[in-house]
Amino acid sequence: MQRTAIRTDGGEQSGDGELLRTNPTTKPTLLRLAVFLLLGLAVVVALQQRPELLGDPEVTNTVGLVVLLVTVLVALRLLVRTVVLVKTTYVVTRDRVEREYQFLFRTRTKGVRFEQVRSHRLNQNRFQNALGFGTITMNLGLGSIRLENVENPERVYNIVRECVRRA
Repeated sequence: MQRTAIRTDGGEQSGDGELLRTNPTTKPTLLRLAVFLLLGLAVVVALQQRPELLGDPEVTNTVGLVVLLVTVLVALRLLVRTVVLVKTTYVVTRDRVEREYQFLFRTRTKGVRFEQVRSHRLNQNRFQNALGFGTITMNLGLGSIRLENVENPERVYNIVRECVRRA
């Protein structure tokens, strides 16, 4: 579930002047997971139904097991990425942007002050644009910070751009 809190009036929402708090969307990762599972399982079923497809039935069976193993490993990787995205929060205050991640007993925070931002950009390919999300990157190559899978990325980018301009 996507949560976004935005202050555009310059008023203070919390003690640190929080302007925006949002979570990345899991839509693209879950979509990739569904497509990969469907394709992987379809290949495994096709190989099991036609053991002569690759010549020798033993070769077909081995290839089917390899495809199944790869499908399971990629699915696990995408599930881990989904958990990371669910546990990640992006926070924009008047003077900095932060990416927070909390899971079990581990907390990671990475941030950059706006006066230290030398570059910023919004990336959206056609797929991302159609689903309404994008990635905002700041200080590419200079201790960069990426806000990945941000819903309504233009709005978030405009807030970041305005904060950088003011710094």
